[in-house]
Amino acid sequence: MLPWAGLVLVLALWQLVSALGLVRAAFLPTPWETLQALAQIVQDGSFARDGWASVRRVLLAVSLS
Repeated sequence: MLPWAGLVLVLALWQLVSALGLVRAAFLPTPWETLQALAQIVQDGSFARDGWASVRRVLLAVSLS
């Protein structure tokens, strides 16, 4: 139960900071907006494509080191 409490606290603070406008939305969108954006990039395939490109770059860098 305690690990969940930490996650809930972080999400609540994130939402509070966003809702109060302490940080501009361009720099810190709400958790819901972030989840919506994640769903969109997973759905359109760019998450997998861009994620694989990142993995390839890391593997190339490790192989060259």
